[in-house]
Amino acid sequence: MNGRVTALGSHLTALIDGSGHRYVNYVDANGQIWENYWSGTRWSNAQIVQKAEAAATGASRTALFDGSGHRLVYYVGADGHIWEDYFSGSAWSNSRPTKGQQAASNAGPASLIDAAGHRFVYYVGANGQIWETYFSGSAWSTARHTHGEDR
Repeated sequence: MNGRVTALGSHLTALIDGSGHRYVNYVDANGQIWENYWSGTRWSNAQIVQKAEAAATGASRTALFDGSGHRLVYYVGADGHIWEDYFSGSAWSNSRPTKGQQAASNAGPASLIDAAGHRFVYYVGANGQIWETYFSGSAWSTARHTHGEDR
């Protein structure tokens, strides 16, 4: 692969699309997220995925495709919030979906998309509880813990 040097301890995230193209995301020593891409004949040069917030040291990421084939990468930022990087097909953009509860810096998020196209992100909060936030198609929800009543 052509690209940047991966930070020691960086967790890899990989995807494959319907055409067999492979995408590998990793974090460099500066906390920036990069992606290498296999076109079917060769590896691309690395391109930067995240530009807004550096990834927290040691935290893993999660990545998936939405119903339109756009790539999404979720990670814990150095600021303690969950971040989403979104590839539209021509450019990366980002947003901070979490409002309220910050994430534990050493635990990466999990993500899924339901049949209606709503994006869900789950993460361990700084308080040790599991939290959920979701994108309804127009806005991110306020994070809520998943265990129901406070105990």
